[in-house]
Amino acid sequence: MLISAHKTKAKDYDFLFLVNLKKGSKIGFIEETLEQILKSSGLRVETKEFKNKSILSAYNRATKETLYFSIVQNYLLCSYTNQLIESSIMEVEEP
Repeated sequence: MLISAHKTKAKDYDFLFLVNLKKGSKIGFIEETLEQILKSSGLRVETKEFKNKSILSAYNRATKETLYFSIVQNYLLCSYTNQLIESSIMEVEEP
């Protein structure tokens, strides 16, 4: 696992978590399984497309926070800031 900190606003930052799934990323059901786990935890889950990649958003009604997930190449990306996920996807697509 790799964790990086990024400035998101003038006086704020957030983390980007990257988990190397290795060969597991080739298995097509990882995203569906993640979505089922998040839903069964009581989170509101939505999916959107960005640069031909799926981004899952998991909204917690109790804390009013959204956690974003995406699988890019063989990495699971995770952050509370959607822009960090989108920037990571763009970096892979257009290095």
